[in-house]
Amino acid sequence: LLRADIPDQNLYGHSNNIYRPPDAFNHDRQWAVTSDLNVTLPAGLTLRLLEGYRDWRNDSLDGGTAFLSVPTFGRQAYYDSISHSHELQVVTPKNWLLNGRLDGVAGIYYFHENYGVGEHNTRRDQYCSLVVANTLPALVPGCVAGPSTLTDAAFFQSTESVATYTEGRLGLAHGFDLTLGVRWTTERKNGNFVQTVPNPAGTILRGAENTPLHFSHNKVTWRTGLSWRPTD
Repeated sequence: LLRADIPDQNLYGHSNNIYRPPDAFNHDRQWAVTSDLNVTLPAGLTLRLLEGYRDWRNDSLDGGTAFLSVPTFGRQAYYDSISHSHELQVVTPKNWLLNGRLDGVAGIYYFHENYGVGEHNTRRDQYCSLVVANTLPALVPGCVAGPSTLTDAAFFQSTESVATYTEGRLGLAHGFDLTLGVRWTTERKNGNFVQTVPNPAGTILRGAENTPLHFSHNKVTWRTGLSWRPTD
C-alpha cells in the first residue's frame, strides 16, 4: 500500500502533497518616501534633486519544505532591506542649442543598502523518527536529545554605489534623433554569511559556515540610439 507520507514524484507540478502547519504565516511590510525638487537656474537650466528612502521586511514560516504530508521540519525565513538613494541632475531645456537641435542631462547618483536574509530550521514531530531514521540512523539519539533548532543561518550585505553620467540628444535631418550617453559606476559590497548547526541531525540539511564576502567593481557603460519620428 502507498502511504500518505511518500514524497511527491513531481516537485514542480500544480498539486503537491505537503504538510502545512497551523502556525504557518507570511508577513510582508514595505514602505517608501520619495521626493522630486526642481530649481530653475540661469540660461533656462534646471537643477533637479531626487531623493528616496525604502524599507522592506518579510517574515514567513513554512512547514512543507520537505515535500511530505507529515510534520518533519519547518523553516522560518526573513528578508530585510533598508536603502536610500540621492540623485542630482542638471537638465537643459528641450531643443536648447544648435538652433533647437541639442539638449541633454548630466548627473551624479548615490545608493546605499543594508540587506539581510535569515533562515531558521526547526524539527517537528517526525523529523527524527522519519527523516533521520531513514537517512542517518546513528544521529537519531542526538536528534531527540538536541535542541529543537536544527540549523540557523544569517546573511548580511552592505552595498554602496556611486555613479556619474551624461546624455545628450542631437536632432538630425528629417525627424531623426541621435542619442549618446556615458555612465561611470563604482560599487562596493561587504557581507558575511554565518550558519550554525545546534542539533547534530541538522547536518542532513545544512553545514556550519562562517564566510566573509567582499566585492568591488568599476565600470563604464555607453548608450547610443537612433530614432526616427516620421510625423509630428
